[in-house]
Amino acid sequence: MVFVFLLGIEGDDEKETMNYEDDTLHRVVITGLGTVSPCGHDVPTSWNNIVSGRSGVAPITLFPTDDLNVKIAAEVKEWDPMRYMEAKDARRRDQCVRFAVVAAREGARQAGLTIDEWHAFDIGVFVGTAVGGLNSYYDVCSAHILHGARRVGTLAIPLMVGESASSHVALELGARGPNMARPQSIRTVMTNSCGFGGHHTVLILKRLE
Repeated sequence: MVFVFLLGIEGDDEKETMNYEDDTLHRVVITGLGTVSPCGHDVPTSWNNIVSGRSGVAPITLFPTDDLNVKIAAEVKEWDPMRYMEAKDARRRDQCVRFAVVAAREGARQAGLTIDEWHAFDIGVFVGTAVGGLNSYYDVCSAHILHGARRVGTLAIPLMVGESASSHVALELGARGPNMARPQSIRTVMTNSCGFGGHHTVLILKRLE
């Protein structure tokens, strides 16, 4: 599940570049939204389902639950990455990265964001993730245990690390400014994951100010 906020600084549009040494506080505004969630693959669908009382929680379909007490989860349903990207790109991205890229596209469209060479270095990407490429981590570990190290692909690390989401979003949009990913440490995942998105939104606001 991914939520994207496109944030901008309110100011003089005629300014050619940002002055990062200026200590003046700037007014930060949300200019675009994007999401891939259990309630829908875009903002309008997700919002309509939420306000209509249609829950994103349903029986688990992504793995067997015969030995589990819990049989329900909030999965992203009917998701086909080929509808949003080429097969080659989908293979090189973990599921969490696919979600991030698609949501970022929607946010950029809604914001009317066009990144050209002149402003590319003024636009950055900041991603907060609880775990990162967990599906790829499982696949890599399974391949290593069952078939040995030679079966571990060369893209294993880029697929697993949480930083891949911010990197792929930046490449997709052409943003060449600050690029940061803040994966949650394993020891704090259980306590802070639910508030992670809000926490990182505040960090970004502080940085823009």
